[in-house]
Amino acid sequence: MLKLVIDTNVLVASLFGGNAGRLVEAWRGHGPFYPERIIFLCVTPAVLREYENILTRFSFRGEKLKNLLNDIRDGKNILLDENPPDGRWVKDDPEDDKFIACALAHGAEIIVSSDIHLKEAAPGAGLTVCGSGKALERAGTKAG
Repeated sequence: MLKLVIDTNVLVASLFGGNAGRLVEAWRGHGPFYPERIIFLCVTPAVLREYENILTRFSFRGEKLKNLLNDIRDGKNILLDENPPDGRWVKDDPEDDKFIACALAHGAEIIVSSDIHLKEAAPGAGLTVCGSGKALERAGTKAG
């Protein structure tokens, strides 16, 4: 089992394919990207609200977006923590604190993101941030 926190920017990028798309498809159990480890998407209410707020702006992605949102809402391979720790870890972008809080609440292995502020703040919380390709490798699936 691989517990991941996926930053919203990675979910948006997944709509366009690439390693982000392969990672999300592996979590969802779709396509040819079957990882050696089952991927669980770790979320909190704050993370879910951000996913919903940002992803619904991308209506041009049509059915693909609708299916992604449904999978997030349906809770398949999703771990929800209602009471994540409160803290201030990301000084330059406090909106990103929700992702660190989520990772700490779930004991997630990594936060998948390309956000520089998360990458700088995560080690102080004992966390690792990496891109989609590295997350695919950790799951036992080859990055493209």
